[in-house]
Amino acid sequence: PKKAGAKKATPKKAGAKKATPKKAGAKKATPKKAEGRPPDRKPSTKRTGASASSRPGAQAPRRRAAPVPAGTSARMARKARESVHAISSEKTLEQIYAGETMERVAEAGRMQRLADLDFDAQPPAELRRCGRDPFASFRTELQRPEDELLDPHATWRLQNGRLRHEMNPGASPETIAAVEQHLRTPLPPSYHDFVLEWNGGLLYVHEAGAYRVLPVDRLLEEVKGPLEGWIRYPHLPVVDLGCGDYLVFDVSKTGRGQEYPLLWWYAGKVERRIAENFGSWLRRLVEARGEAYWWEV
Repeated sequence: PKKAGAKKATPKKAGAKKATPKKAGAKKATPKKAEGRPPDRKPSTKRTGASASSRPGAQAPRRRAAPVPAGTSARMARKARESVHAISSEKTLEQIYAGETMERVAEAGRMQRLADLDFDAQPPAELRRCGRDPFASFRTELQRPEDELLDPHATWRLQNGRLRHEMNPGASPETIAAVEQHLRTPLPPSYHDFVLEWNGGLLYVHEAGAYRVLPVDRLLEEVKGPLEGWIRYPHLPVVDLGCGDYLVFDVSKTGRGQEYPLLWWYAGKVERRIAENFGSWLRRLVEARGEAYWWEV
């Protein structure tokens, strides 16, 4: 008999959904995140690159050298080369590649000869015309490391196999005497002693060029070549600054010690007098770390 007060079973309504049993492994409903509160994160157990490299015996990752941006002239040369290659035949390209290979081999040989030169041995004192050595600071400059961090052009030179100063071997006394005979004037003592030890060369080589000290046996060729019709007596070119600028001697004015003053010359016009002689100009250039100090008024 049914107990008193028991509830009667209510019949199920038609169309009511049956309760489906939960599947094994079903995910539980996650509570909604509270607004304005960042989610809780578990500390990561992965090792970062810094912690991995700090382990004993681990090697630090190598840093790649920053690429040196190409100058305007280098980009123009590359574009011109690509244009020539685009319109050239296969035979012409082979000739171009052969010429470029010969040029690279010749340049590598020249740089190797420059690296093998021994500039420690100075010319005999009886061949010099200066009473004292005017190139002590320049000799110290030649010993400066090529990869010095303070040099902004060191990376470019190292990547392109160039030296800061690419000097030529000294000229013989016979060569100097023959040039003086053609010029009909003696060379100033400081320049004479310079070419006796280094017969010209490139100073402070960088991306845009260098200061080209003319070899003594090229003075006449420079006057009769690119400067023909432009430069005249009493001016004698001695340093090519690039872009049509030169440093010239004024051989009509003899200063102390039979030295000629050094003038800044451009397109037939003397800009200003920048040094009493060649030796003092080179000393000031070394002190300025290769900067064109004569631009300062």
